[in-house]
Order: sequence, then structure tokens, then C-alpha cells
Amino acid sequence: MNNSFTYPKVLIVSHNSFSSTNNMGKTLASYFSGFPKECLAQLYFHEGVPQSNICNKYYSFSDKDALKSILNRYHVGYQYNDGCSEISNIKKTNGLYAVGKKKLPIALFARDLIWKLSNIKNKHLLQWVQKFNPDIIFFASGDYSFAYKIALFLSKALNIPLATCCFDDFYFYCNYKNKFLGKAYHRSFMKVVRKVIDYSKCIFVTNELMAEEYELFFRRKCSILYTPAEINKEEIKYEDREGIRYLGGLSLNRHESLLDISRMLEKISSKDERINCVDVYSNENSKEILRNFNMNNGIAFHGFADFSTVQEVIRNSLAVIHVEAFDDKCRQRTRLSLSTKIAESLASGTVLIAYGPLELASMQYLIKYNAAIVSDNIEDLSLKIQSFLLDKDNYEKISLNAKQLALKNHSLQEISKMLTDELNCAIKNKERRN
Repeated sequence: MNNSFTYPKVLIVSHNSFSSTNNMGKTLASYFSGFPKECLAQLYFHEGVPQSNICNKYYSFSDKDALKSILNRYHVGYQYNDGCSEISNIKKTNGLYAVGKKKLPIALFARDLIWKLSNIKNKHLLQWVQKFNPDIIFFASGDYSFAYKIALFLSKALNIPLATCCFDDFYFYCNYKNKFLGKAYHRSFMKVVRKVIDYSKCIFVTNELMAEEYELFFRRKCSILYTPAEINKEEIKYEDREGIRYLGGLSLNRHESLLDISRMLEKISSKDERINCVDVYSNENSKEILRNFNMNNGIAFHGFADFSTVQEVIRNSLAVIHVEAFDDKCRQRTRLSLSTKIAESLASGTVLIAYGPLELASMQYLIKYNAAIVSDNIEDLSLKIQSFLLDKDNYEKISLNAKQLALKNHSLQEISKMLTDELNCAIKNKERRN
């Protein structure tokens, strides 16, 4: 590898495949969208046909495949090569994966055991990887130890460097520690995590606070790999912008914070008819969460929106909302997270309204660069919306700050170059030591 413009051949190891809908799959796709297809291959641990044509070489081995391969050693997962297209993943989540998502320690131990006994390290997978002949592995880390073990195994088996990217707080926050076997499982998990982090040639994180805390915790340098976004060059007049919108998930009690905003907006809606309700686009189907999502509470619920609709809605909005919950459990869970929607909103030229605890990484990030209307108090937020959202000059100042931050930290081209440089550097260092 002679320079940063040379693309390495990268094997991506992740739970989800590249996607235009799933958050993790969408982020991975944005990281590697500038790479030539022939330089990418992906091993992922979920069911279904890949939903992206970012690359032409995929290998799927799911929980169900792991279980099947214990009973039948000839079961080796599925290859999808040459010509995958935008095909929806219509398979239902299998029972084993659903059990794992509940985060019961005994179920997590059982899941790891199934993967340990499985035939994931089969000759077909190794032949598929060897035929691709990657220069480096990019591991999208998560909260299941079997994935770390597989990434480490492949790195050592192929004698190529490993790069690990941390997308969320899977290490400090643990919602099962007080359950039966919870502390034992977390100790076991962290032992594997430390092995992988120590072995990795480079470590990526998604925001400044995460970099600061993980560098102290792991005693390793962390490079910040922000979520890329396409910068909107179209200028939409303030007067032509329509409505306040929320797009995304409603888990972790985000619906409660959203209702705070919608009810507050109703009280000041006479000042501008564009803020008389919040348009919500989400695939949420919980009756408990949605029971108050109606016009009586200032919410128009539109259900799921595809990728192109999401982009159009964000681009034309007067404002887009980002919310987090205030209860202790959710504060701990989201403390080091930086939503993918933040990057998309900043890049759109639309003003972002952020409501949640100010100690969270997402809030600190927006406050530092004065790139959004941010508050942790609903009365204060009401005043700020009236001062900044409903005043054209102030609105355009925040919009400009947001766009400048997007250009600085979220440019597709710049992030692709930075990622390529870091991966090439890791490959060179490995070659020197050999």
C-alpha cells in the first residue's frame, strides 16, 4: 500500500449486513460507500438476503445456522455473491435471536455456547475468505462475545490486521448485571473484549466523549469515525420549510420526551401554523407507546418511512427533533451514543431540536458547536424555539452552524479518506513487523 488513495481489501465482520434501513447496516454502508465493490466482502451474523449492493460478496451465518450446524455439520451458512440488490429482508427474526435480545444472562451464556459448538469455522467460510484475500478485517463490535471470537479467529488464521469499531456503550453500561449470573457473564464478555481490543491494530469510536472514556479504560488510542452524511447543497427558503418532524425509533422511553415537546408546541402553535403538531415517522408498533400518539397530544403518526422518504422529509422540514429520556436507566444506556439521525439532520440544512439530559454525548456535541436548539428543560426549550426557530435570522445562523459542522465532521469524502488512511496504516505496520 503506497498511499492513502489505494483502497485496501476489507472483510467487514458485523451482526447486520449493509442496509439502507437498519441503523447499523446503514452506518456501515455509508463508511464504505466510496470503496470499489471488489475491495469489500462481508460476513454477518443475521438471517436474510443482503439489502445493499455496496459489495458483491456476502456470507451469512445466523443463530439459526449455528444451531442447525450442531445437528448437521454439513450446514455451513449461506453465500451471496455477485449482484445482490435492494431486496427486503422478509424473514422473521428467529426465536433464538429474540431470546438473546432479552439480555437474560443465562440465555446469553447459552447463545455463546451454541456458537462455540457450531460449525462457523468451517472450510467453506475459510475458502470463501481466502478466495477474497482481504488485507484487513473491520470488526463492527457489539454486545455478544461470539462475534469478537470469530473476528479474532479470522485475523489470526489469515495473519492480517484487525480494526475494531465501537458504535455504542457495550462496556460500561450493562442492564443485566443485577440479574442471576449477570456479573459473571459481563466478566466473561469483557475478558473477550479486552483480548480483541489489545490485538486490534486500530480502534474506531463514533464521538469525542466515547474516545475520551475508552482511551482511559482500554489504554489505547481511539480514532473518531463520525457517521457520514450526504451534504445537502440545495438551499430551501425559510418560508418554504414545512413542519416539525421526528424520524426514528421510540424505544428507551424516547416517546415520553417526544410527548413533552408536542404538548409544549401546541401551547405556542398560534405563533406559526407550521408548529401545530409533530409529524412522527417510525416503525414502532407497541400499543403502549403509541396510545398517546394522536392529534389531541399534538402528534400526527405516519408509521414507517423508507430511506428516500426520510431524506426528503428531513430536507424540507422546518425542524427535526432528537430526543432522549431522563430516567436513570436510559441516561446510562444512551450516555455515549450519537444517533445516526444527528448527522443526517446537520447535513440537511434543517435546524435540529435536541431535548434530553445535557451530559449525554449527543447533547454535548451539539452544544459544543452551537449546531442545534438544545435544552433539558421544556419551558426553556419553548423559549428557545420562539427565539431561534420562529426568527428567520436566528434560524439561519443555527442552520449555517449545523452545515459547517456537517462539512467538518460528517463529509462522506473526508470520512472515507480518513478510514482508508487508518486501515492502510494498520496494514503497513503489520507488514513491517512481519
